[in-house]
Amino acid sequence: MRAGSRTRVHATGALLADALGLPLITGRGLDGPEHGETVHAACHLLLQIAAEASPAIGFGTDHTALTRFEHRRDRYGNERRVLTTLNDTAHLAPPAD
Repeated sequence: MRAGSRTRVHATGALLADALGLPLITGRGLDGPEHGETVHAACHLLLQIAAEASPAIGFGTDHTALTRFEHRRDRYGNERRVLTTLNDTAHLAPPAD
């Protein structure tokens, strides 16, 4: 996981690297995870998809798109993360006349 020197980017990179068991590489010339990389990592982490499956599974993302996970509990007390929104760009549409 690469992360730049900006505090927020570095913190995000550190969280993802720790959760995924990857080394954190920092440097002045690195800008940090791209939007798509962050969403891809979050999907794998929260949906518990093995790293080995990464080449076979993709998550399409556009710049400024919204991705949302919900933490849900069923009536038996089982908890899980549910991907409820992926790549939502509706907020970018011009207002209706």
